[in-house]
Amino acid sequence: MAKIKRMMRKRQHIVGGRTRRLFNRTPRRDVNNPRKRNDWGLLALQPNADLIIPKSSFASLAKDIMENTRPGENYQIDQLALTSLQECAEAHIVQEFEMATVFTARASRATIQVKDMKDAKFIGDLRDGLAVQLEDAKDTKKMKKMEDIKERTLDTAQRFIHAMVRRASRMFGHRVEIVKEDGENQEEAEKRLKTLVDDSAMVLLLQMMNPEKAGLRWVSNG
Repeated sequence: MAKIKRMMRKRQHIVGGRTRRLFNRTPRRDVNNPRKRNDWGLLALQPNADLIIPKSSFASLAKDIMENTRPGENYQIDQLALTSLQECAEAHIVQEFEMATVFTARASRATIQVKDMKDAKFIGDLRDGLAVQLEDAKDTKKMKKMEDIKERTLDTAQRFIHAMVRRASRMFGHRVEIVKEDGENQEEAEKRLKTLVDDSAMVLLLQMMNPEKAGLRWVSNG
């Protein structure tokens, strides 16, 4: 009986045999193509111009920063100022990731890595004129680290805040000017503002929320 069963299994692929006609079909394989597969989450965000980060989450983040920087002091943030900060922050983050995507595609990869973000940061510093000079960057062995040349570049958080200021100025059609104190010339006012900028990035963020305290004011171009 076992011999007959073995013969039947062997003859299953033969057309016209005594058993059922069966065709050898190769199993279907699901090919994973991550580059060709559309991400519906990104496709839903592409035609949309709304803010990506929820406003409540960004407001709580700004509140935590204020409490950590100036504990025991109550600050009130204007809704327009908070919205402008969020728009500038998201625009800056998107710009950084766009630059990192260029380096990722250059390396024939589909995933953004840490080195891509570092390269994008370095190129952004060169573009804004806040990093080392080009002649120092020609030789990678002699290139100094960002931490060792603080006098020639700003911190990442400070660059982030400066980018938000420039973005807000272009968005709302305003420009930032320095408010001079009594008996103070333009150079002294700029020096005082530079001291505030170099003092602390978080303090500058608070001063952006309260421009009068930082010696700044919004002046309409019209």
